[in-house]
Parts: sequence; structure tokens; C-alpha cells
Amino acid sequence: MLTLDAWETLTSEIARLNGISPELAETYLALVGDTPEIIGGDYRRVLVRGDAGNEIARLHWPLSE
Repeated sequence: MLTLDAWETLTSEIARLNGISPELAETYLALVGDTPEIIGGDYRRVLVRGDAGNEIARLHWPLSE
């Protein structure tokens, strides 16, 4: 589980990397949950799924240090 500070930092980074609003980034982060579904490729991306398991978005994801 993320702390509030970590949640806000991750939300900001997702918004910045994907050119989306912080509000949308927060919604996507909530849908991704604790275990992101990583998509293969040249850079790290995460699949966002809806409650029914349908694909909603593919996001650039901040890399961990």
C-alpha cells in the first residue's frame, strides 16, 4: 500500500509521462491497484483494465530507482 505522499508523487509522474490530467492519472492508478500489469516493449508500460477486465488504457509507467 502506498503512503499518501507516494500516491501523490506517482500520480504526478503518471500524469506527466502520459500528458494526462492528475485526476485521470489518479483514476488509472486506482484501477491498476497494487500489481501493475506490465506490457513488454522498449520502455516500461502498464495496462489499465476496467472492473470487467476490459482494456481502458496503456500508460508509460515511472521506473523505480
